[in-house]
Amino acid sequence: MDIFKDNNLYPKYNNSVIKHYANCFNTVYVGLNPFYKVNNYSLKGSIPEDEIILENGHIIYWKEIIKNTSLKDFRDVNKALITSIGGLKKNDERQDLLKILNEYTIKNDIWDPSEGMFEIFTKKNIFDVLNFNKITYVTIKDEHYENQKELNLAETSFKEFANSIDTNDFFIYSKNREILFSIDWDYFFFFIAFDYNNIDKLNIETNFEGFYANETTTHSWAWDKEIKAKKINFWKRFF
Repeated sequence: MDIFKDNNLYPKYNNSVIKHYANCFNTVYVGLNPFYKVNNYSLKGSIPEDEIILENGHIIYWKEIIKNTSLKDFRDVNKALITSIGGLKKNDERQDLLKILNEYTIKNDIWDPSEGMFEIFTKKNIFDVLNFNKITYVTIKDEHYENQKELNLAETSFKEFANSIDTNDFFIYSKNREILFSIDWDYFFFFIAFDYNNIDKLNIETNFEGFYANETTTHSWAWDKEIKAKKINFWKRFF
């Protein structure tokens, strides 16, 4: 399967992400869109412009949220965030986790991550990773694979790069397909699929909070324990 030729750059929700990307890449990292704080900006006001966020803001990592609340892990944070945007069926919502998250972020004037888009800090880190790994030519595609932009990073400033990525641009990859950044609607994470022979793994880890996918990791990784439990309970009815 050629995911580029077939316009299939994001895995189906319950399929292994490793297997989905296996024909093109040997490593998949799950990147987390960051929380952030902006000096002199309160949550009671409007969201600051990107330039202000970069100049006066700083990233708040998911690990910091976990450290300072009773949220246990990335799964809990993800469930709380998706609950916050009404992205779950009522029975699957975790209002308890959302309450914990909101109490901490509101008290500390911390902005939630953006969902379903590459936000400004992520764009900056993508730009830095591409340049560090000497990637020159980059392709950007929208969610429907209808529009495509080609950039020469040797002639592109970060501002130009960031402005080239619209909210509905879900795929960013190198011309020679050493690395792919892929995101989907309503979610607070993205996949970084790459070839570790050509892309520095430490550089990925330094620029993005997250974790490496394994053979069982799917788009629904935050619910993998529940999904596994349901499957076990289902089969128990037959034994």
